[in-house]
Amino acid sequence: MVRIRITLEDDDGRAINSDQERLYDVSGGAQRLVDIEMAVESFKQAALPELTAELLTLAQHQFVAEVKKGAF
Repeated sequence: MVRIRITLEDDDGRAINSDQERLYDVSGGAQRLVDIEMAVESFKQAALPELTAELLTLAQHQFVAEVKKGAF
């Protein structure tokens, strides 16, 4: 079994929300191409919605902070 660990970082390489550890187990054997494709698709379905939500939340917080500063 393969495990994927994802860490979101800012432009300076600092971890964003480092208290949230993102580990994803990629099941299935890596014997055949179809197995690898299925494992990657399962990973995408598990990880992408969570990561998208996190990135949108961070962008929203940044936008609100800039509006409060009068940048917009």
